[in-house]
Amino acid sequence: MPAAAVGRGAGNRGATSRSRVGGTRSTMRIAQSAALAVPAWIGETAARDNNTDTNNGGVLLASRATLESRFGTSTVKSFGIYVFTVSGTLVLGLYDNDGPSGGPGTLICQTAQFTPVVGWNEVVVQVETDVAPGEYWVCHHPSSSSLVYSGANGVTGSSRFYSRAYNATLPTTFSASPTIFDGRWAVFCKLESKSATYTVSSFPGTPAPISGLGYSVVFQDHFDYYNRRAWSQNAHWEAAALPDQQYAAGSVMTLNSRNSEGHPDVHITTATELVDGAVVQQFQYGYFEAKMKHNYVTGMLPAFWLSASADATNPSWPALPASPPCECSPCWNGEIDIMECVFDGNTNVHGTLHKNTGDKYSVADDINANAIYDSGVNLSADWHVYGILWKSDEMRWYLDGSEIHNMNPPFASSQQSMYLFFSQMPQNSWEGDPSGTSADIVTEIDYVRVWQQ
Repeated sequence: MPAAAVGRGAGNRGATSRSRVGGTRSTMRIAQSAALAVPAWIGETAARDNNTDTNNGGVLLASRATLESRFGTSTVKSFGIYVFTVSGTLVLGLYDNDGPSGGPGTLICQTAQFTPVVGWNEVVVQVETDVAPGEYWVCHHPSSSSLVYSGANGVTGSSRFYSRAYNATLPTTFSASPTIFDGRWAVFCKLESKSATYTVSSFPGTPAPISGLGYSVVFQDHFDYYNRRAWSQNAHWEAAALPDQQYAAGSVMTLNSRNSEGHPDVHITTATELVDGAVVQQFQYGYFEAKMKHNYVTGMLPAFWLSASADATNPSWPALPASPPCECSPCWNGEIDIMECVFDGNTNVHGTLHKNTGDKYSVADDINANAIYDSGVNLSADWHVYGILWKSDEMRWYLDGSEIHNMNPPFASSQQSMYLFFSQMPQNSWEGDPSGTSADIVTEIDYVRVWQQ
C-alpha cells in the first residue's frame, strides 16, 4: 500500500471559457420522518496496518468515543475490533464518562469472551442497552500479549488504560487512576438510534447526457446520514479522519479540514475498511454525478474523483504484482478527476484524466490537454453539479448538465475498475500552502449518483 499520496493533479493545462449557471439544494428536498433504524458507529472503524499494538495481555484499554446528539437515545448492538495476529481471547465493552476528569467510569455493557480471527471481529453485546448522546469510552481487554491489533490516529489524551488480571467479566468501574495515552485503537461500538429522524431526500431525474440510453442507477447517496456501510473514512494511504472532520447533517456530507487541527487531508471513499459486513464498491464505466459546494481559500483542493483499485490493492506495491503477472496499462495507477478546484481563480474547474498518477511502475504520467475549464461564474458561491460520462472509448466532463470538455480516445489505463472518492486535500502541494489561511477548508456534498448500462 502507498504510504502517502503522490502526484495528484500536477501539470493540468489548457483552458476554455463559457458561462455556467449554478443551482440550489432546496428544490430536491422532501422532508419526511425516517422509517428505518438509523445506525451509528462510535469509536474507530478504520484499521491501520502501519500502526499496530501488542503486549497488552492483562490490560484494560479504553478510547474516547462520542454519540452525536442528532441520533438521540440509541441502543448498543455490537462491538468490533481489527486484529492482525490472533492469540488468546478478548472482551469488548462500553463505559460512561463519570470517571475522574471525564474518563471512563461505570460499565454500561459488554460482549461475551470470544476468540478473535484475523480482520474485523464484530461481536454482539450480551445485553442491548440504551444510551443517550454524549461522551463514552469503548474498551477492549485482551488475554494475550501476543495479540496484534490495529491502532488509529493519535489524539491528545484520547485513551486510558491500566493493568488488570484478565477476566471474561469486565469490572463494574474503571480504574480511578489510569494511564493517559495520546492515541486510539481500531475498536468501535455499533448502535441503532431509537428516536432520530432525518430528511428523506429525492433525487433529480436522469441527466440529459444519458437520458434514453438505457442507463440505470447502481449507486447513490443523499447523505441523510453517514452510512459507514457505503463509505470508508480514509483513503487507503492515510489514517482515518477525526469525527469532526467528516459528518452528515441536514442531508449534506461535510469534509472539514480544520485550521485548529493543522488543515489535514480529509476523504471519504467506497474503497477500504468499510464496516458491518459492507462490500467494497468499485466501478468501471458509467455516468457519475455529484452536487457540491466549497469555500475559496488558500490551500483548498475539493475533489470528486476515481482511482485504480488494482493499484490500491496491489500487495507488491510499489512493484508490479507478481501474481497474476501484470505488465500492461490496466495495472497502471489510472485516475479520473471528475472535479477539482484550486486557488487559481474561483471560476475554474479542473477535469483531468491521468494515464498513471505518480509515474508508478516506471511509466510516465500524462493528462488530457484541455483539463481546465473557466466557467465564468464564482463556483464557490453556490451549489454546482459535476459529472462525467466514462466509456471505454471516450470521456466527457459536465458542469451543471452541459459538456465542458472531452477526451477521445482516453488512455488505455482508464479501462479498469476504480474506487470513488470525495476529498478535501490542503496537504497537496499543488494548491498552495494552507498555512496562509486561518479558515477551515470545507467541501460539502449534497448527493452522488452512479449510472451504468
